[in-house]
Amino acid sequence: MNDISKFLLTVTKMLRNGSVSPLEVIRSSAEAIRKHDGLLNSFLSTDPNVMDPDRQEMIVNERDRIPGALFPIPFAVKDLFFTSALPTTCGSKAPIPESVGSPVQGLAVNRLVEAGAVLVGKNNLHEYAFGITNENDHFGPVRNPWDPSRMSGGSSGGSAAAVAAGLVPFSIGTDTRGSIRIPSACCGVTGLKPTFGRIPVSGVVPLSRSLDHVGPITRDVADAELVFSIMKGEPINIRVLESKENSDPRVMKIGVCDYYFTRLNQEVSSSVHSALGFFKGQGMEIREVRMPILDDALEASDIVSRAEGYSLHRKNLQMYPGGYGEPVARRLGSGRELSAADLVEAFEVKEQVTREFQEVFNEVDCILAPTLPVTAPLLGTSELDIEGWKEPIVHGFVRFNAPQNMAGVPCLTLPCGFDSAGLPIGLQLISGHNREDVLFALGKLYQSETGK
Repeated sequence: MNDISKFLLTVTKMLRNGSVSPLEVIRSSAEAIRKHDGLLNSFLSTDPNVMDPDRQEMIVNERDRIPGALFPIPFAVKDLFFTSALPTTCGSKAPIPESVGSPVQGLAVNRLVEAGAVLVGKNNLHEYAFGITNENDHFGPVRNPWDPSRMSGGSSGGSAAAVAAGLVPFSIGTDTRGSIRIPSACCGVTGLKPTFGRIPVSGVVPLSRSLDHVGPITRDVADAELVFSIMKGEPINIRVLESKENSDPRVMKIGVCDYYFTRLNQEVSSSVHSALGFFKGQGMEIREVRMPILDDALEASDIVSRAEGYSLHRKNLQMYPGGYGEPVARRLGSGRELSAADLVEAFEVKEQVTREFQEVFNEVDCILAPTLPVTAPLLGTSELDIEGWKEPIVHGFVRFNAPQNMAGVPCLTLPCGFDSAGLPIGLQLISGHNREDVLFALGKLYQSETGK
């Protein structure tokens, strides 16, 4: 693993005290990519200037003119983001639909660059973000750094794998039904899906405009808080952020809902309950909450994503039928089977889900849940076996994640242990609209006290 790229706030301290130089930081990331990514396949493209040892000093000198909290931190983006220096493939051989608009680098990436961060490259993804395994028919699968025979999860799998392997300190992904949280849990890193619209989606090729979220994937919660603050346009002073005190989490109420604790692996259940016990031990009140609409939310989110995905790709599917991988083409094409009534009813469920989450967050500050019912499966897995229960992998992976996209509430996934095979287990924290501060406070307390 790459020590310099381990934790973002640690790197910024090292840069300030002179124990590491800007050039060393960039070289470390480039060398790690060259050494490890041949196996992981987490990048689809890299900036040749950043990767060239003879040009790295020039980059440092140029970027040194840009004052900012993230100078000269390397980062990557999911290859769904338009960037000025690198091509955008969306993990596909089919061209980007014309209805997406001009290929202009968006606000979220611009804000990171303006803060001094250096874009190293673009990460592999499940084609057009329409899948959760990151087994890409055109560019090959992203392999899990903990076990290359396992999947990284998707659709932001390249981003999570690159961060987990220490190739970059952070990457930016998108989440429609769990696509930041799923790979973050599989790869043992921290992933934030913010409140819907809190980070601009401009300059990002959409999948489902009603459900798409943009957020960071980092090594720990403190780093996620820093990157999130910059991406949403907040002026940042690193020293202030390092000493920032969030709301006291010990007075918070944590909700537990049966929906998130049905049909999950015993080792996952044990680790998540252990995390719940930690928070209870900190003096927090634990309350059971009921959310009967969540079962309907899962199916409704599937309808919304397929309908909006098909609408975006309809002409391309006719004009470039061979440009899409067969599974993605089939899934996108299934949107044509949906009726207007299906979509209207799905959006009615979306409104109900939003109301139900709002009502629950009048009672508790946070809901605690597993991120996934299992750890990372073997590549090629199409069906999960969860304690004897057979379930299609897509359904199983999005089950604990998709309802939150329907409501637009923020979620944070972070590691909470390992299974007997040494694979990471993800813990999910969910809070009310615009209450990312709750997630950061709880997540930082958990990581600081447990070391996980």
